[in-house]
Amino acid sequence: MLEGEKEVEIHRQSVKVRCRIEAIFGYSAHLDGPALLDFVSHMKKVRHAFVVMGEPHSASFLAQRIQDYLGISAQTPEAGESVEIEL
Repeated sequence: MLEGEKEVEIHRQSVKVRCRIEAIFGYSAHLDGPALLDFVSHMKKVRHAFVVMGEPHSASFLAQRIQDYLGISAQTPEAGESVEIEL
């Protein structure tokens, strides 16, 4: 979706992409945690966040801060885990 696909295939069905995709490159959960919280806080209508980072402990820490400070549900999916998103 980062490349701008207008449709994706999910469970062998074509689904239109009806969301804005945001990507952050180069942030660190330790040093840039406050900047990441600020970034998420300014996004409109965020109901759930997925924190995907290289280090599980750092990802869990950031997900917990998103929940505690912003009241937004957040999770850290395992490598290879699939997540179903209801539209």
